[in-house]
Amino acid sequence: MSDVETFRARLNAMPDVQPTARDEIVDELVDEGHTAADFDKALASMRIDKPHRFLDLAAQELRTKVLAGNLTAAGQYHKLYGQAVLDALRAEKREAESTGPKKVSDRSNPWLKQNWNATAQSRLVASIGLERASQIAKAAGCVVGSTKPNPAFN
Repeated sequence: MSDVETFRARLNAMPDVQPTARDEIVDELVDEGHTAADFDKALASMRIDKPHRFLDLAAQELRTKVLAGNLTAAGQYHKLYGQAVLDALRAEKREAESTGPKKVSDRSNPWLKQNWNATAQSRLVASIGLERASQIAKAAGCVVGSTKPNPAFN
């Protein structure tokens, strides 16, 4: 995998990166000669120098609500970030829905009673992102952050 592909994959897995800023970040990393090895250091510096490219925790929660279809949250998101950013987010949601969630077999779902594993859950969230991990947890009748398996589901 090339550095550019690595940059894109890692940025796409980060829910706090503005969707409209991902291409700019990749271009800047390439222009400055960064490699996949120094990605984290370069991104940490960018978070300080260009914070407008990143969402704060409240904005991440609002973004998650917009992706879930909450119209009130969509209105708030529009007021904060404008129509172009909201349209980009909705396009991202449509693209995710068209490809559908990746199928995870029951034997590897860490939210199922027989596989319950909080460490595996947190690793999964870190590797594929909160939205996709939430879909996997939902398949087991749970949510990300559940403290125990759903007894009515398993």
